[in-house]
Amino acid sequence: MADQPLLELNDLSVTFATPAGPVRAVKGLSLAVAPGRALGVVGESGSGKSVSMKAVMDLLPRSAQIDGEILFAGENVRAMSKDRMKHFHGVDIGMVFQNPMTSLNPVKRIGEQLTEGMRFHQGLSKTAANARAVELLDLVRLPKPDERIRQYPHELSGGMRQRVVIAMALANDPKLLIADEPTTALDVTVQREILDLLDTLREELNMAMILITHDLGVVSDRTDEVVVMFRGDTMETVETSQLFDDDRHSYTVSLRDAMPDITQSRDDNLEVAAEDAGRHADIPHLRDPEKAIIRVENLVVDYPAGRGVFRAVDRVSFDVYPGETLGIVGESGCGKSTTAKSIIRMPPPTSGRIWYEGTDLSSLSAEELRRKRADLQMIFQDPISSLNPRRSVWDIVREGVEIWGTSGVWSDARLVELLEQVGIDPKYRDRKPFEFSGGQCQRISIARALALDPKVLISDEPVSALDVSVQAQILELLDELKEQHALTMLFISHDLAVVRNIANRVMVMYFGRVVELGSTDAIFENAQHPYTRHLLSAVPGLEALGGLDSIAGGASSDGSWLDSERSAGQRSEEVPALVQCGPDHWVAEQ
Repeated sequence: MADQPLLELNDLSVTFATPAGPVRAVKGLSLAVAPGRALGVVGESGSGKSVSMKAVMDLLPRSAQIDGEILFAGENVRAMSKDRMKHFHGVDIGMVFQNPMTSLNPVKRIGEQLTEGMRFHQGLSKTAANARAVELLDLVRLPKPDERIRQYPHELSGGMRQRVVIAMALANDPKLLIADEPTTALDVTVQREILDLLDTLREELNMAMILITHDLGVVSDRTDEVVVMFRGDTMETVETSQLFDDDRHSYTVSLRDAMPDITQSRDDNLEVAAEDAGRHADIPHLRDPEKAIIRVENLVVDYPAGRGVFRAVDRVSFDVYPGETLGIVGESGCGKSTTAKSIIRMPPPTSGRIWYEGTDLSSLSAEELRRKRADLQMIFQDPISSLNPRRSVWDIVREGVEIWGTSGVWSDARLVELLEQVGIDPKYRDRKPFEFSGGQCQRISIARALALDPKVLISDEPVSALDVSVQAQILELLDELKEQHALTMLFISHDLAVVRNIANRVMVMYFGRVVELGSTDAIFENAQHPYTRHLLSAVPGLEALGGLDSIAGGASSDGSWLDSERSAGQRSEEVPALVQCGPDHWVAEQ
């Protein structure tokens, strides 16, 4: 006999009152999840998936009208008394939110935030609660838990903060855990660690779990059943094993088709003449300097750290040809963003040399460098925070033109045409950023970067926080604009499937160093370095596509190399040389 449902939603609807009239965010949703089982709720932003779970948690504003039935272990949640509701939300159900920094109080230590709920609901003493907090941090595999409880949220990495939020949700041994986009902005390897952790805890505690996400790859690996939602409606409920069948609902198929295909060869890698290699006696993987638009040699970037320095980038060398897209991949802290930003001297390099169109940027005066920067523009990861909230779209896009004195070249008509190119209706030019979606804000960021007619576009995680369908639109847009404007791109990402779909060459970084470099197909079809294979093996949904055999042709790294290299004390002073292992394919000596 199948387990009885722990949570049941029967014909749940949520309506918000707005100046324009009532908006039905959730329309007749029905679902159920039993103890020890995992249910995925999938859909784009605005589909109602988070709103439906906030209705269960009583986190919606009082103006929201909730209809339908919410049952927990057969008990009517909406009929619970206030005292019962406190216990229900604090003990029976735990929730992990998408952004751990907004879930944690920045002025309270981790231990204080962990013990607060336990002392209130369980009546534990301060000593007992602190001991339990250390146990919880150990449970979520956070190293040195007795030290972490004395730290503040800003002192932890994103993955560590997410583990703390999970520990808080588990503090009172909930029967149901609701995880709302718990890994969206995390590195692929950290994402796998978090999802593995949730799976392990679900099995060990016989806990039910609801996983809210827009990523079909995540739910395909981690759930038993999936509910697909669109604009408040339920498109279908399906067993996860049948999620990728051809007879699925058309909307489910559209979500699947929007996922970047990591197994698909681009077949457009730029040809590299054999004689281009080996032109530099000390750095043989660099190609012909006369053809490169950007050339970086032995780049070093140090940051102050206590009484010493932290080396974020350690003697990195690479080049990029005109019209080429170089994908830079690796986990947070590997130095990929610092490497790209140092090209525009944000921050300035500690040592090393950077050439742009044959000019050594370090030899330029401040005014000469300022003029060169018009050719090198950047798209940032978070489109909303990178746009001035007080200015209109028109002012944001036109700002650079006015600052750089190119308004005579970029007429209003050309700027209007640019907005149309990136998919923003010019009639909305007077709106502020908060009046647009995340995907639209990213399009505005792209328009701002293109307004100066740059030759090089540096894109730092431009699609990591977007829905899979919006992500596909932005990637297609970047590909089109690259052709129209003859752009060269540096594309920074932790999403390997995205990189495979947009990059001509790929540079893999670990611990501030380059460990593998080459054509996209060479990296994805014949990865040589254990760290590259480690990254590839962590891609969500890969098992549904045939596992690592489908892209790299074999087993992943056993992790022994990673374990020895991860501690700062293990990084050798000598940077391993890159040796050629195939046409336009280089790997660090091991």
